[in-house]
Amino acid sequence: LIAEAYDVMKHGLNMSNDEMAAVFSSWNEGDVGSYLMDMTTAILLRRDDLQGAVAGGQNDCVDTIIDRIRSRNSGRRAVQ
Repeated sequence: LIAEAYDVMKHGLNMSNDEMAAVFSSWNEGDVGSYLMDMTTAILLRRDDLQGAVAGGQNDCVDTIIDRIRSRNSGRRAVQ
């Protein structure tokens, strides 16, 4: 559910990572508080100092993560 909420806020509502972190933080204080909610807030607030130095600014870590899966056919044996 966290991923779906992130997707709606990021792409549907065009919220910044800081805005989303504030929402997740407020949810964490309520009934849905959990370790995963706390980690989501921390990740959204985390800055990537190395990429920021290269790009001449400061980037959010969550935006520098490449969303790609590589397979070496190891899953094929598990399915068979």
